[in-house]
Amino acid sequence: MAGPQDMPGADGLPPGLAVYMSGHFDRGRLAFQRTLASLAERGWLEITPGDAATSTARLLPAPGAQALPRSEALVLERVRACSRAMPTVPLSVITDFEAEDRQKWMRRFTDALAAEAVAAGLTHRRVHRALRYPLTLLATAVGAGLGALADGRSRAGGAEGTAVLAFAFGLVVASILTSARPTDYGKRIASWARTQERSQPSSIAPRPAASPAVLVEKDGRPLPANRAWSSFTGTWRVVWIGPLTRPARGRPAKLAVSFFGTAMISVPIALVGTAKYDDARGTAIAVAPAALFVLSTALFWLPAYVKRLPHPRRVVYRGQVVKKWTQSDDLDDDATLYCCSVDGGGEEAATYTVKRDAYKALGVGDVVEVRYSPRWQILRRIRRVA
Repeated sequence: MAGPQDMPGADGLPPGLAVYMSGHFDRGRLAFQRTLASLAERGWLEITPGDAATSTARLLPAPGAQALPRSEALVLERVRACSRAMPTVPLSVITDFEAEDRQKWMRRFTDALAAEAVAAGLTHRRVHRALRYPLTLLATAVGAGLGALADGRSRAGGAEGTAVLAFAFGLVVASILTSARPTDYGKRIASWARTQERSQPSSIAPRPAASPAVLVEKDGRPLPANRAWSSFTGTWRVVWIGPLTRPARGRPAKLAVSFFGTAMISVPIALVGTAKYDDARGTAIAVAPAALFVLSTALFWLPAYVKRLPHPRRVVYRGQVVKKWTQSDDLDDDATLYCCSVDGGGEEAATYTVKRDAYKALGVGDVVEVRYSPRWQILRRIRRVA
């Protein structure tokens, strides 16, 4: 690990670790930004101010052979991952943690900081790691026993009450055993970090305007939710996130489903109608489903079908995944939509719903091949090609 002189901060601690100890509600993101700026100050990467407040970062050859703390190595790993397409990358690409895969990276980063805090004597675990899981299981068993005892006396709740109580006991004990308590040294560092934060509106305000810390704070904010960065055309540019594509009306498949549904209900309705009435009323009841099918087809399906005919039936193109997220379906509250926005080189990225497996396989920045039907607004296939 690098020596104290290589890691500026309180008592030689990595600056990101000192910020992490402050207890700020957003301390993970702040620690990441401070670590990123510190690595630039020490020559591991270069942060350059750009046009229109878009500073960029690029990796530099390692300034020395010293090993970095795990948290700092993860930050360099992230910069390297974001630089796959181009050696220079906008800061807001690196500091954007809205996507689910990037949130997982942030959890790895904060876990590394927590481990470094223990190693540096800033915090200590309540119990030894080997004892946490047995004690949690013991607490769960005690909770299950208490739940069964209470359920036996009240004769209410059944297995559900026992399970809820056991789960609650295990959850509480697990949270207590896995949390780390600050040592006296850690409390002094936390107090120092909070004092630094309160004493200046911004801890980097006195520094030059082109310093890495200033640029990270100024240009490291993520883009609005309706925009994203893309490097698909060979240069970094901002694209708009298009609306979610929904299947169009007038599809022949929908007409086929309606036809078979009408045929299935027409037979029993016709039998009942003709059996009950021998006059024109029976005939009217028998032909009613077919008549409604023809009427609805002429009034609704056919105009929608004709409207979609000018659009191409199928297109195949390559693009870059610029954003991915999940959301609940407006039409079904129990369903989850897996959404990916793909930049094909235009001003607006097309947004599709994909299958869960494809969603997990794709990452932001991947180049993909898209098979899409503009006529029916249906995604036929999306696969990663690079």
